[in-house]
Amino acid sequence: MLYTYAIEPEALATWDRCRLILNLMGFQHGRAIAAYPTRQRWKALVRAACRENDDLGDRDQRRILRKLEQSNGRLVRPDVEYDDGLEPAAERWIRNAVDRQITQSAFHAILSTRNPTNHPDVVLDEDIDESHDRFDVPRELPVLRQAQELAAHIATLVVNSREMLLVDPHLDFSKDKWRPVVAACLDLIARSVRGNPRAEIHTLDTDAKWSSEEFRKRCRRHIPGMLTAALTSVQVRRWRLRDNEPHDFHARYMLTDRGGYRLDKGLDEQPGVEQPVGLLDDQEWNRIREGYSDATPVYDRADAFTVDRSGTLHLEPDA
Repeated sequence: MLYTYAIEPEALATWDRCRLILNLMGFQHGRAIAAYPTRQRWKALVRAACRENDDLGDRDQRRILRKLEQSNGRLVRPDVEYDDGLEPAAERWIRNAVDRQITQSAFHAILSTRNPTNHPDVVLDEDIDESHDRFDVPRELPVLRQAQELAAHIATLVVNSREMLLVDPHLDFSKDKWRPVVAACLDLIARSVRGNPRAEIHTLDTDAKWSSEEFRKRCRRHIPGMLTAALTSVQVRRWRLRDNEPHDFHARYMLTDRGGYRLDKGLDEQPGVEQPVGLLDDQEWNRIREGYSDATPVYDRADAFTVDRSGTLHLEPDA
């Protein structure tokens, strides 16, 4: 899962500290930056903190702002309030963050130059280091093979993404055990904070599997009930292995446009049984995601269509 860190803007107002903190962040490490109170306001507060630091030279300020922009892909939006009336004004950000931590446990840690209330979840800038226990977070955890538990584990990544790909070679909507997890994942991407969500489902075709006609019929019957006004359609791809090619189709994934997870067993439910669910590193995520794209596929496309809320199936060219 992703662990979120609220970073006080002043904590990034020196180049050495900014570089240290932002290099510790990244989805592949299991660490995300909570853009608190919002992405736009948090970045504006960082820029203001840089301007107010009289010891910060122009060159280092430019480096900080460039590093900040390069970290856009590590930001997530926390669903927590911010009180613009908290005093003193100089401590407004940290006091808001601590208040949200007290009432909502909103962050895994708060990184700050100050800790006016001595809250235990605040890590002071002088103590920030990868060896600190607050940065020791697992990339892989055992998760129950149940829709609610898996959705909770992947929610931060999916809700902060715009696209989601579900990959499982054995997916079968006609069986009850497959539908709850897929429906829960589609519900997450439908709630994307970035807007205009889209979803794809990828599975395997072999001679032993259903005909295209039967596969399409099953998708038309079961997918529309998983869609909402926010997510009105899903693209479906069925792939065939290529002869004499090394690419297997065994692993199961949940991929987004910002990162992804490997699911050791699959997208079907098995109540009471756990499976390892692990974050992909950036290179692996990008390589796998490209392999399921129409531009650079590593398999041959056997079926390609879109199913909408009405149950209408729209075939794609050459499908």
